[in-house]
Amino acid sequence: MRRTSAVLEGMAHGAQPIPNVCRVGSLVTTGNVGGQHPGGELPDTLAAQCRLMFENLAAMLARVGAGLEDVVHVNVGLADRSGREALNDAWLAVFPDGRSCPTRITRVQDLGRGLLVQCDAIACCER
Repeated sequence: MRRTSAVLEGMAHGAQPIPNVCRVGSLVTTGNVGGQHPGGELPDTLAAQCRLMFENLAAMLARVGAGLEDVVHVNVGLADRSGREALNDAWLAVFPDGRSCPTRITRVQDLGRGLLVQCDAIACCER
């Protein structure tokens, strides 16, 4: 099987040779996905960063032919435990059906650079 990797414009890891998303067969994984605009600027609110994080995740998946409907697991890092409600609101906007949504682990961690939330994901895409 051939590996396909992609870097989303504006989401590169600086000069590091690290892709944002990688696919081998039906397996798709992402690197860290933040809630920044493509130019790198960060919104001030957690709600806005959560919304952008999921938009960026969708864009990364699309680069390798997958979509949010293919996601099976999401790891989320929050800068502050009090942000869980904003995260859950954004989550439900993207995955409204609790009977068909990915698993999720949420951890509180130091994200640095003004990030209030970030995630990485695993997806399985048969197409």
